Amino acid sequence: MLNLQEVQIGDKIKFFAIPEDGSKGYHLHKETRGLYKALIARRRPAKVVAMRDDFGGPAPEIYCRIKDKKGRTQHHWLVLTEIDAVCCRKVVPRKK
Repeated sequence: MLNLQEVQIGDKIKFFAIPEDGSKGYHLHKETRGLYKALIARRRPAKVVAMRDDFGGPAPEIYCRIKDKKGRTQHHWLVLTEIDAVCCRKVVPRKK
């Protein structure tokens, strides 16, 4: 599980599961579910670009570009909450 208080701008986060729908009144929209599937399938970490305080505490915001089936680039922003933090982990950079 990812600790949201330890995440900083520039950290990389890798997704390994989709958050469960219906936990604590949480609803996952169809487009967000598709984004999670794409982030898991591409097997690359996403970079934290900003920290938001709109959700009662520090919430990392990621930005990613994903190509759709027609080859067009889609731009996505995703703010991670405590429910989302169960499904991702922080990537530790390799030592050189």
